[in-house]
Parts: sequence; C-alpha cells; structure tokens
Amino acid sequence: MDTEKLLKDLHVLHEGHFLLNSGLHSKYYFQKFRILENPEATTQLCTHIADKYRAENVEWVIGPTTGGIIIAYETARQLDVYSGFAEEREGKRIVGRGFDIKGKRVLIVDDVMTTGTSIIETIDAVK
Repeated sequence: MDTEKLLKDLHVLHEGHFLLNSGLHSKYYFQKFRILENPEATTQLCTHIADKYRAENVEWVIGPTTGGIIIAYETARQLDVYSGFAEEREGKRIVGRGFDIKGKRVLIVDDVMTTGTSIIETIDAVK
C-alpha cells in the first residue's frame, strides 16, 4: 500500500501554521476525519497496522475514545481478535464495559498522537 499517496489523495496532511487542541503549534495538520469517514481508506490503513503486528499473537486491540475506537475495531477485525476501548470516567481513563483483557496480549492504537496523553492513559488503563 502506498500510504503517502493515499494521504495525499484524501487531502489528509496540510502544511501551514496550526494551533492544535493541545495548545501546541505545528507546521502540519493531520485531518484524521478524511480517513475515518472513508471505510476503504480506514480498512487500508488498519490492514497496514495489522500486518505489522500479525506475528505478535495479539488477543485484543484497544483504542482510546473517540477516533481510537474506529482504528481499534478495524485493526482487530483484520487480526480476527477482540476490540475494545478506553473511555474517560470521573476524570480517569478506564477499560470497562466487561472487556476481559486481564492477562491478554493487547495492542493499543489511536487515530493521531500529539502529546501522547491519550496513549499513556490507555496504557495505564490496560495495566
């Protein structure tokens, strides 16, 4: 798969000056919804992720709410494993809803990463 071509064709990556939600400034902006709104593009990118981790015997794929849920689901579908998510409750990110991940091999994915806070919180929730 030519990821760079896919991102260009979907107008995902923008150059300029951007103030991100985190308060950070960036020369680039990754318009994730151009991918997430397109099932074929989402499938292609998640297949790429799944292929990288196929040999790792992953049992669950977990993503933080909100965009991470879509990436987790499609990656899990590609790996033929379970999918779940970590959501915020009472100021803390948790893996709830009866997802039985204790002692399982979990792959954590997300849609984009700026500061890494959602990923770190998801890792902590999975532990």
